[in-house]
Amino acid sequence: MSRILLLLRFCLVFFLSLSSALLFLTIFSDYWVIRESPIGTIHEGLLRSCSPFECTSVARGSDLYDSVVILLTLSASFECGIVVVFLLIFFFKVSVKNIDGSCIIEAIAVMVAMSIYTGYFTSDVPAESRGWCFKVAWFTFPSSLIAGLLAVIHQRLFNEEDELVTVIPRN
Repeated sequence: MSRILLLLRFCLVFFLSLSSALLFLTIFSDYWVIRESPIGTIHEGLLRSCSPFECTSVARGSDLYDSVVILLTLSASFECGIVVVFLLIFFFKVSVKNIDGSCIIEAIAVMVAMSIYTGYFTSDVPAESRGWCFKVAWFTFPSSLIAGLLAVIHQRLFNEEDELVTVIPRN
C-alpha cells in the first residue's frame, strides 16, 4: 500500500508543479492573442501588448478584466502553496485534512477565470489568432483538476492505511 501512496504523492506533486509553472508562465507572457498588421505581428498578453517596435502595458479599463488577471495570479500563487504543502507531505508523511478540496477549488477558479476571459475578451478573436499562452492556460485547468482528484484518492488511501495500523499496548 505504501508504494501506491508514494506513486500518488509523486504524481500529485508533478501535476501541481506542472500546472502552477505553466500558469505563471502564461500570465507573464504576451502571446495570448496574435494578430497580423501592416507593420508586422502584434501579440497581446494579459499584462502587455507588443508590436515589432515596442511593448506597452495593456489598459483595458475594465474591472472584470482586472479581476480575471488577479484571479489567475492568485490561483497560480495558491497552487504554489499547495505544492509546498504536498512536498512536505511527500517527505514527512504527514496527513493534511481538506487539502484535496483546495486543489479542486483552485482548478475551478482557473476554469472560471479562463471562461470569463474567453467569453468577454476573446469572443471576437478567431481561434487561429489565439496564441500558445491561451491554450496552455486552458491546459492548466484539467491538470489542476487531475491533481485535485489524485489528492482525494491519496487522502482516502492515507486514511485507510492509518486505520490498518494499530498500536498494541504494552503490559
